[in-house]
This record gives sequence, structure tokens and C-alpha cells, in this order.
Amino acid sequence: MKLSVSTRASLKVTAVALLISAGLFLGYRAWGDVQLNGYTPTPIPPGDVTLVGIDSKGHYRIIVANEVAQLAEVTNSGAGKASSMDADSTNIRRIPIKEFLGSLRGDEKDLSWLVMSMNKMSQDDLPPTKVEWASADVEKALAGDPELKAKLESDLHLGLDGTPPDTLRLKTLLNGIVLDLPVKVQVPVEGIDKTLTATVQEAFMSRFAQDVQKKINEKFNPPQEMITAWYRDIALDVLNGKRAKEDIAAILKTKTSTSRQQALAEKPERLLQSSKVLLNDKQITGATVQSYQGQGNKTYANLTLRVTDDGRMRLWKYSHGRQEFHLMFVVNGVPLAAPKIDTELSSNEIVLRQLPNVELAQEAADFINKKGQESKP
Repeated sequence: MKLSVSTRASLKVTAVALLISAGLFLGYRAWGDVQLNGYTPTPIPPGDVTLVGIDSKGHYRIIVANEVAQLAEVTNSGAGKASSMDADSTNIRRIPIKEFLGSLRGDEKDLSWLVMSMNKMSQDDLPPTKVEWASADVEKALAGDPELKAKLESDLHLGLDGTPPDTLRLKTLLNGIVLDLPVKVQVPVEGIDKTLTATVQEAFMSRFAQDVQKKINEKFNPPQEMITAWYRDIALDVLNGKRAKEDIAAILKTKTSTSRQQALAEKPERLLQSSKVLLNDKQITGATVQSYQGQGNKTYANLTLRVTDDGRMRLWKYSHGRQEFHLMFVVNGVPLAAPKIDTELSSNEIVLRQLPNVELAQEAADFINKKGQESKP
């Protein structure tokens, strides 16, 4: 099939335009390579105002809920679907920002909270009276240390082989113990990978104790005599083989094992290793807010950040050659925005668009401007 003269001319124009665009892109990339060659920014910690780059190739996305950006872990089934505006995304677990930033500073207390949160553990799950057992002492008890073994069985109100004692100490039985697990996590602290130890606390109550608790809960305020009778009935069922004995030693061995501690470290370590503090208070010099009416008469704000030349170079260095990443903006522990970036950032201004909470945006700008004035000589 022959092409008309006009069609051939149109194709030539298109081809030339594509070549020019490709040339400009490659030229810009080459210019960026030259400008950034040899520039290695000194790593910095999070500040009161922080911009964090998060690799979007990982299992972490930004959602917006209650007019605040939130960092969330997304399961594999939803990893490719979640975006910065996915307030209704399913299969997500929100990550505490304060503890996330504290971990990047090297704070082991914050890291402990982060590890627990990302493994669906909570301080609320712990008993009011915490009878704490270090994993090392549990291991010694399981290895046969007579003093520690006797104490562990007393605190559990149960033999390590699952045999219940003759007498009932109800409070001890239903309280259980709290395991203190040392979880070692590799954390990038100001550019240096450091091995930090998070102390993860996990409640442990035997199945036998849970069965007694369930029986008690079936009746409102049962008398002590009735509780004692229930305890004896359940204990006799265990001793007579009607209920299977629980291998307490094997369970505790698994819970305190090195492999489990490594498993608890996986998710927080993956998040922290995919994150980098790009700017803090020292590189952000000022901010302005512009509000406007969006769809449905909803008021939004565009927040413009002014950064130093060093800040500009830091952002350019990080974004140069990256296909996509999240840029999380946090002020005093509150994440206000986290746009997905698919271009290079080489300007002295960053515009964070469509912030849903104008009041928070203005408070952030006022705080930044005040900090900027205070830092002037």
C-alpha cells in the first residue's frame, strides 16, 4: 500500500519530533549526570520537619484517611493497586510515623514499638501485671536450670509438659507471663547501617488457662468455690487424657527461637531499608499555602516549600534516574502529604498539591517559617 505525500510528510514530522524529544531527554539526563557527578550529600537524621523518600517498589504505599497521609503496609494482593489516595484500600496495616522516624534516628524504644506494630502486636494485649521473662532465661529454664524451671512453672501455674498443679492460684494462672524478645534490626541511621535491638513484648497464656478463663466468663461473677470446681474438672480431664496436654516447653522454644526473632525483624527492616531522610529543618527555609475550591466545594491547599541549594541538590540526587518513589512530608510527627513522584526534582521549590486539610497545611507553613526565622543569624 502506497502512502500519500501528506501522510509521508506527517510521519516524518512525527519521527523528527520523537527524535527531538528523545534527544532533549537524553541531554537533560546527561546534564544531570554532570551536575551531580561527585556530589555525595552527608546523611541527615529526621527533624521536626522532614521529607522522607520511600521506594515505591516495596510493599508500602501512602493512603489518605481522616485528611492525613498515612504510611501503610499492603499485602501482595493489593500492592499494585494502592496509591496515595487509597483511603478505602483493603489488606492494609497502618504504620506509626512517630516510631518510624524515631527508628531512623536510632531510637531503640521507638523501634520496639514499630516492630510490634508491624507484627500485629500491641501493648494493649499485655496483662495489667507484667511478669516478664527474658528469652535467654526461658531458654535456660527449658535447658534444665532447676531454679529457673521451677520459677517459670510457678509463674505459668503449669508444668512445662502441660501438667496442671493440684492447687489453684487463679490470679497467677490467668495472668500468664510476658516474653521479652530481643529482635535485631538493620537500620540506616544517618547513612550507616546499624544493628539495633528492639525489645518485643508478647503475652503468653497457656491453653489450659484460656479454658479456665472461658468457663469463668460463661457465668456472671461466679463464687470462688465454683471456680475451684471448674478448675479441678478441667485439670482432671487433662490428667485423664480427655483433654490433650499442651507441650509448653515446645511452644516457648518456638516463640523464643532465633528464627522467630529474625522473622519479626523482616517487615520493619524492609521498610527502614527502603526509606531515606532527604531533607530536614536545615534544608527547608520557608513555606506558603494557597487554598482553592475543588470538586464538591471541598477546600484544598497547595503547600509550597522553599529549600536551600543543598536541599535542592539532595532531592535531585535522590530522584535522578529513579522511575518512581513516594515523598513523605512530616511536621511534628504528622504526615501531611506523600505524593508519588515519577520525575526528577531539581528546583528550589517543591509544591505539595491537593492537601485535604487546609488548617494543618497552614499550621505547618507557620511552623516552618518560624523555624526559618529562628535559624537566621
